[in-house]
Amino acid sequence: MVVMKIKNIKINNIKCFFRNIKYSFLFFTILIFLSSCNQKNPLLLSPEKSDIKSEQFKQITLGKAGKFSWAYDDKRYVAGWNAGGEEFYFSLEYFDKLPDFLSEKEKEKFSLTLNVSSELKKEVNGNLIDIYEISYGNFPIKKNKSKSELDRISLKKKTELELRRRFKDALSKPKPGLLDLDELVSIINEKKVIFLTGAGISFVAKIPTVETLKQSLGISENELVDSFVKNLLENREKLVKVMQEFLNAVVHAKPTPAHYALTKIVMKKSCQIMTGNFDFLHEKSGVKAYNVEMNSFEKDWNEKVIKEIDAIICIGTSNDFNAILGKYKKFNPDGVIIAINKEQPDYLGSEDFLITGDIQKIIPELAELLID
Repeated sequence: MVVMKIKNIKINNIKCFFRNIKYSFLFFTILIFLSSCNQKNPLLLSPEKSDIKSEQFKQITLGKAGKFSWAYDDKRYVAGWNAGGEEFYFSLEYFDKLPDFLSEKEKEKFSLTLNVSSELKKEVNGNLIDIYEISYGNFPIKKNKSKSELDRISLKKKTELELRRRFKDALSKPKPGLLDLDELVSIINEKKVIFLTGAGISFVAKIPTVETLKQSLGISENELVDSFVKNLLENREKLVKVMQEFLNAVVHAKPTPAHYALTKIVMKKSCQIMTGNFDFLHEKSGVKAYNVEMNSFEKDWNEKVIKEIDAIICIGTSNDFNAILGKYKKFNPDGVIIAINKEQPDYLGSEDFLITGDIQKIIPELAELLID
């Protein structure tokens, strides 16, 4: 009888132990869930001040490697610099075959990789191809990607291409509505907005655009005017000089009146700036911008967040890079895109709005109206 009681006590203790574990697990699960709910998406939070001193920006800019890539159906160009900004590198890949304008001696300088799978060519015809490559400089060490990661990158690229918002036909291009600054002030005061800046806001800071860099490097889809390959074969110093001048312009650039005015606006109205620019001019003007090239952007720019944004105000943004606007319209069809630009960009629909003029005058005027 005593033995049975002892057994029952032990069984009850064990049951109690596991019950406590169960409730503890449930308790901590709820805590984690509530904690995640309280962690608001950074794109919906108030912007942070940039407290980086001016002399630190050179170290920050040079401390990061830079890379640019231009791809076409039959070739791909790469130009960049390693961390420190003292070493530059370049490469050119031809897919399937080398062009006829190259001499036999020039063709011998290319290395050949047989039967490889190119993410670019997958989108074209899905076949294995030969790649002819010539390169110069010390390329950053590449980390081998798993098949699942490569598939994810390929899907991301394909999705971006499909989502990218662009009205190509000039004749049937939609006519967006026109706004004046008073109407824009009302929207910013009454709606949840977010700003998106492109290269146009930095133009007067004398930073070359990526398109200008491409032209300076001699890159062209048209083989008759493409001088990049000849320079890579015979005059590499010219390519290095172009990249050095570009990097110097980025390092020494100062914020424009539009940058300073936009900083005042977002700090006053507690709204974020998204940017694809790498010039740190927003940070130099006093605010931390959310760079869309960060790995976390794909996760942060999600359906839930997008549905909370009533309008995206694009400043100096000529195209829908990273399919930001296309994704916005997909998940929030009633959302509005407002472009402030010298001319109508190709991503505006008839339901959107356009303010044309000089960004360096418009944004400071807007700041005065909003803050006074």
